[in-house]
Amino acid sequence: MSTQLLMIVLIILAVMNLGALVGLILVARQKIYLQTQIDELKQEIEEAPTKRGKKKKSKRKKKKAVMSDGTISDNSQ
Repeated sequence: MSTQLLMIVLIILAVMNLGALVGLILVARQKIYLQTQIDELKQEIEEAPTKRGKKKKSKRKKKKAVMSDGTISDNSQ
């Protein structure tokens, strides 16, 4: 009876080890896939044209407000 129990325990442990091995293989495959995606994106970024020109500064007009007493305020503080 004890040998049968021992065999059952050993079979359960073997199945658990196989499950852990399959899990590790799946994780490794996913990591390789994601690393290739990262490498492809880095390559796309390196090949993308860069903007080296002078950036145009936007000129905003200052808003002026007319106060209730008729004076004009330009909101500069």
